[in-house]
Order: sequence, then C-alpha cells, then structure tokens
Amino acid sequence: MEAVGPPSSPQHRPALSPASLAPSPAPPRAEDDEVPEAVAAYMTGEKKAPIPTFFLGGWGRGARAALAAQAAGKGNVWHLGRSGIRDVLGMKVAFLDGTYDGVVSTQPAADEDPAARHYSKTDVEALSVLASQATDVDFFLTAEWPRGVAAAVPGGKEKLPEGVAGCSDGGSAAVARLAEELRPRYHIAGGPFWQRNPYLNRDMGTGSHVTRFISLAEVDNGKKQRSLHALGVTPAAEMSHEALTQRPADTTASPYDASLKRAREDDASGDQSWRWQEKRQRAERAAPSRGKKGVIRDHTRTVFLRNLPYTAGEEDVVAFFAACGTVEDYRRGAQEEGKINSWALMQFTDVEGAEKACAMAGQKLMGREIGIDMSQRKVPGEGRPVDGCWFCLSNPTASTWLVVSVGQQSYVAMDKCPIEPMHVQIVPIEHFPSSLSLPEAAHHEFERYCGAVRSMYAADGKLPLMFERYMVLRKKGGNHMQVNLVPVVPAAAERARDFIAQMGEAAGIKKFEVFEAEAGEQGRQAMRRHVGDMEFIAFTLPDGTRMVHVIRPGEKHPMGFVREVAAALAGKPDKADWKKCEVGREAEEQAAEELRAAFGDYDLAPAE
Repeated sequence: MEAVGPPSSPQHRPALSPASLAPSPAPPRAEDDEVPEAVAAYMTGEKKAPIPTFFLGGWGRGARAALAAQAAGKGNVWHLGRSGIRDVLGMKVAFLDGTYDGVVSTQPAADEDPAARHYSKTDVEALSVLASQATDVDFFLTAEWPRGVAAAVPGGKEKLPEGVAGCSDGGSAAVARLAEELRPRYHIAGGPFWQRNPYLNRDMGTGSHVTRFISLAEVDNGKKQRSLHALGVTPAAEMSHEALTQRPADTTASPYDASLKRAREDDASGDQSWRWQEKRQRAERAAPSRGKKGVIRDHTRTVFLRNLPYTAGEEDVVAFFAACGTVEDYRRGAQEEGKINSWALMQFTDVEGAEKACAMAGQKLMGREIGIDMSQRKVPGEGRPVDGCWFCLSNPTASTWLVVSVGQQSYVAMDKCPIEPMHVQIVPIEHFPSSLSLPEAAHHEFERYCGAVRSMYAADGKLPLMFERYMVLRKKGGNHMQVNLVPVVPAAAERARDFIAQMGEAAGIKKFEVFEAEAGEQGRQAMRRHVGDMEFIAFTLPDGTRMVHVIRPGEKHPMGFVREVAAALAGKPDKADWKKCEVGREAEEQAAEELRAAFGDYDLAPAE
C-alpha cells in the first residue's frame, strides 16, 4: 500500500514484559526472500520510490529484502512496524502486522522480530492501549479480515467474494476487537477485493461516525481483482463535527456486536432497535467486579480510579493501563439502585505499575478524563491513642507497671502472662495495627529494641523466637501491634522451622511462606510482598528465617496457635494457655522489676 507522506510523531508500542516461555518466531521461508520483479529495484534500493511508501507484511514475499533496504536507508520504502499508530500528513494510521496463530497470538512476544509471521498477544494489547488513548483514527491497516465483518449487511454472505472467511464464522476476533476499539474511518485489509457498506461505530460521548471496510486483492492476482484503491481523504482532525459524523444512506449497524439483529432492507419505518440492543450490551459489559478470589490485597500496589465511563468494562480499563504493568485485581462496585460506580480499585503486581498508572492521570478513556491516585488504607485509630485500648499508654487502665523501657516511638513491656520470665513484647506508643504499618522512624527503633533483647538473651545462652499475629479487630479501636519475643535454647531453635510446620499442619494451617528476613526497610517490603494488607501469622526464627501464613477471608484458625508454638519451643508447654498463667499485680510488679534490671545493660541509650 502506498502512503502520501512520511510518518511523523509515531506512537510506539508500549513496553510490555515478554514471557520467558513465549514461542520462538517461525523460521524464515525461502520464498520470503523472493522479490517480485515489478518492485525488485525499489525494494533492494536500486531505485528510490518517488514518495515515501509504507507496507505491512514484514514476513511476506520480498519483505526481508525491503527490511534490509530500509536499514540501509535506501529505496524510500518503509515497514510500518509490528503494531502501533503513526501520523501521516495529519492522518492517524493504525496498523497490526501479521496473522493469527493459535499459539503465538495468545502469548506475549519473545522478541521484537519485524519479520514475525504472526502477531503476538503483546502486539494486540499494545495497540489496544493506544486505541484507548487515540481519537479520530483515519486508517486501520491489517493483513487479515476482522471476524464478523459481514454481519448486519443486507445480503450478508451472498455479497462476499468466493472463498472468503470474513463473516461471523471466520476472520480474526482480535482484529475485530481492535477495529471496534479504534473506530477507524477506513479499515483496509488484505484478501479478495470487497467493499462493505459503511457501519456506525459506538458513540463514545462525542457522537459516532462510520467506518468503511475495504479489502484489497494481491498484486498481479490473475483474477483482475482490484489491488489498488485511490481515496481523497481529509484528515479527521481537520473536519467539522457535522462532516465527521455524517451517515450515508446505506449505513448499517456495527458488525461486531453479536447481539445486534441484521438490519432489514424492507424496513420502511427506519427501525433503530439495534441502538437499544447496543445500549443493553454496554450495560452488561460494564458489570460490577468484586475482584479475584485468593488475591493478596495490598494498597501500596493499588490505584484509586475516578470518573470512569459507565460503559467501560473491566477489560476496557485493564487494557487502558496495559503499558504500566500487569493488573492482578480489579474491583468496581455498584450503587443500591444498580448503577455501576464511577470509581474502582485496581491492583498491579508491583509498586512500579501503580506509580506508572498514576502518571496517566488526566488521560481520556472513552472520552472521559480519568482521575488516578494511589490507594490509601484507612485503619480506625491508626497513629493516635484509642480509648479503651489495652496497649495505648495513655489509657488509664493500661498495665503500665509491666513497662520495661520507653523509647521515642515504642516501648518494651513484660508479657502480662509470660511464658518465660524474659518473655517481652515490643509495642509502638501510637496505635498502629502491625509492624508493616509503622512509620519508618518507629520501625527503625523497633528493630533496635529487637537487637537489644537479642543481646539480653545471648547473655543467658539463649536465642529469640519472635512472633506477631495481625487481625483486623473491630473492638477497642482495632488491633494494636504487639511483637512477642521468647527466649529458647539453641537446640529448640534448630528444630523450630520443622516444628512450626508440623504444628501448623495439625492445626489446619497448611501453608507457611518461608523466606530470609532482611534487615531494615528491605526486610519489611519483602514481608509486605507476601502478606499485603491481609491478616497474618508471622514467626521470625533465631537464624533470621521468616515463616508467614496469610489468613484468608473466612478462614478459621486456633487463636492460641502462636502461643502454643512458642510455649512448646521454650520447653514450657504448660504455659500455652495464657489464662492459666495469670498472677496478681504484686507478682507482676516484682517480675517486671527483675526484667527491668536484667534489660538495663542493653536498653537503648536516650536520644540526643
């Protein structure tokens, strides 16, 4: 196909992560290097085309020679690329090179081979992203027909050239979906020559225009079928709204909506019922989404989307952000009257994906500017004292006599019902639900306190077993973080990992994630990757190994499990039930004073 000018401001395919298991490109065929005699001189660079000429089919006959000439800067013949949108003399030209393959086209691209015979999932998704951001596409160029293109045409299959699979039971579904998203004014494809009646695209809020589908035959096809087609086209960007949305008398409904009924030639009343069918399908497409089961929710990888089009379904929104990264969860509810919300939560597999999505704030999806912010996790009472909380030191009923040391951000206290005399808890002064929610300064001080307790245990020839249980409690302001440290002998520390796994299996807790605990913020981020915002049980073993179990919604587990494990490893299984370990206040004060004296040599120095 010939173009009338050089490309400018190309929109490149967004970078998407290729799968390591994606199939390799098909090996080149001998006929791919054969150059048709009529164009050989231009494709090899011996002659220069009088105008810039662009082509699809990097894998086709003679294409490799043209690619080589292009690389050498000869011939003035250019390959458009795998997929994308280019500006040519003010016209937007979208393109998808290659044909469908049941394996290649369902997986991400393994590389950027311009001569690949089949388009990949990456090629299709990348163009879909550009389609969501582009407006008024003038041309869409493909090597194959879109599936169902003959639907809603009076005469349907009877008007198709012989041997063409372009009706509802053939053609490419991916090309059809892209044509529906791009809404081009002209869709040009390869195959026997055929022109379809103009069809009306869906209205994205600024009015709808028609698309003309034209199939061009192969050059020198021997059947006298047209391989060239001349058009006098004004770029859509230069047209008035009235001219752009003008509808010829033979306009049909969109062929890509399976719910539309074929327009009737004899309908004198101008039946427009297909419009109502289209509206109903949009409503079905934009259904509420509760998210995927089993996904570990994490607000640090989640964005809050505002002003979403009511007709945008989950697939539309996810495709819009495909260039940012992989979306693993999408949640969009509905109002009481059944109308879908204009906002949604979308979670990526990594923080970088969410940050890239936020950078897209203000871009348009289906004609509406989307508001995008990082999700904020709101926990009742977080970061301030809560009335009635046992662990907030400002609470008049708090057991302050158990406190061993008070820092700037946290404090150390003897457990109220200790398994061992040196069984301590490290607790933030302010009300934070877990170690993952602590401010950086508080987490730093927490780790320093852990080191001090470790030193105290080491002086007695023991090692620390640390555990934390986070649950979203509904009473007394919610959960206030407490991390417990219990001293164990080296022999118990060596068997702790297997013992915890066995105890978990017996208690119905079948899975612990096991990983090495890094120090500082890196260690906390590693923990977050495993648990997100979910409830959890976590053990940190003396050798630094972490064992974490995420508590899924609705999952039941023994409330005393972590204490039972710690008591058994400490050699005090009779202390598993804390209710049996309660003593009077006088005994608590004496035990706390003894612990305070033992910890004195390791206590954190006062801040300067």
